[in-house]
Amino acid sequence: MITLITSKRTSQKAVRYRGTVLVETAIVLVLLLMLLLGTMGFGYLFLRAEQVTNAARHGARLACVAGLDDYTPVETRIDTYLDTQKLPHNPTTIEDVSVNGTAAVKATVYGKDLDILKLGNISFMGWFPNDFNASVIMAKEGP
Repeated sequence: MITLITSKRTSQKAVRYRGTVLVETAIVLVLLLMLLLGTMGFGYLFLRAEQVTNAARHGARLACVAGLDDYTPVETRIDTYLDTQKLPHNPTTIEDVSVNGTAAVKATVYGKDLDILKLGNISFMGWFPNDFNASVIMAKEGP
């Protein structure tokens, strides 16, 4: 009889602990899911920021090497590249500048809607900017 009472008490404790474990698991899974989404969002943001920066660098280099007076074809090429990457953006601008008396070209690329979570004006805890721009200045090559 003592063994029956002990086993009955053990099974009641097991049932009680099983409910506790379920609640603890639910809390931990929510925290882990938030951590996972945050990590994915940061990775996506850095990928998109790097694409915008590379597009600006590529545009400045093309404008320097081409030696054109009108940079519209280069701007169109950069915008086409960003379209193939499915990166929403504002039009690219390329302009002539002077740095310490040296002729140079400045390329500016504006990426927008970089937030992977698509929360509109509210970003994930204020960490993710919706817009990102990159400007690159390169000296013109040749005479």
